[in-house]
Amino acid sequence: MAKTGGGRFSEFFELIADYAKRDHAHQEKALRMITVAYEGAPEVEGMPDARGAVDDILSGNDYVFPMSGLGTLDPRSVDAVVRVALYEQGNREWGIDRLCKMLQGLVRRLDAEGDYPDYEEDINVVMTGLRTVVTGVLVEEIAEDLQEIAEDASALPPTTDAPPGMGGEELGGAVAPPGESPPDATEEPGRAEEAAPIADRRREVMDLLAGAGTVTEVAVARAAADSYLASDPSDGDVRAARDRLPDHTGG
Repeated sequence: MAKTGGGRFSEFFELIADYAKRDHAHQEKALRMITVAYEGAPEVEGMPDARGAVDDILSGNDYVFPMSGLGTLDPRSVDAVVRVALYEQGNREWGIDRLCKMLQGLVRRLDAEGDYPDYEEDINVVMTGLRTVVTGVLVEEIAEDLQEIAEDASALPPTTDAPPGMGGEELGGAVAPPGESPPDATEEPGRAEEAAPIADRRREVMDLLAGAGTVTEVAVARAAADSYLASDPSDGDVRAARDRLPDHTGG
């Protein structure tokens, strides 16, 4: 259980809290100390609560803490949030909220600067951290869902052979409607490789939007949709699905 004060780590975390309120160089040191302090933290009881220090650093930088001299997102800021969030169950919702705010901050920076060459890389760093924390939060729910799917699958009748006219060649290739020529299956390799990651990312976002029900799932789906729409704002289906998400904020 995290502690707000006292204990054998109190002086160390008082230093972290002090550094978090100072200049960029001191904030870098604070993030470094937090990641070191929470290395293997679940085995260490009585750790002071570092969430306030992390919040001071992130909120003062619009949730995009930059690396000195580079301007790109400092991955230590993501690592600090993930480590503190995974320390105990009560920190998980906080971690998800801060990582979602990081995604929103990256989108704001993209809108403000226009030319943001490291945007995709920074987004991926935050999304990796978000998936890590969400997995920690939803691990029991995921296990229950998989068990239900397994039980439903075992209750289904055996699959039958494909009907006449649906041979393996047709199942594996493109089939043209009657009276039309089959589409050209020889797509340019370069174009296919380029389109595949975009399609995979869109599919992942749509799956998150379709399956969002809990507060956590809605927050993750909304952040993923905002990230996707920043790079493809013309995708009306994703935008419409995002707008249909339930509002758990009361706003």
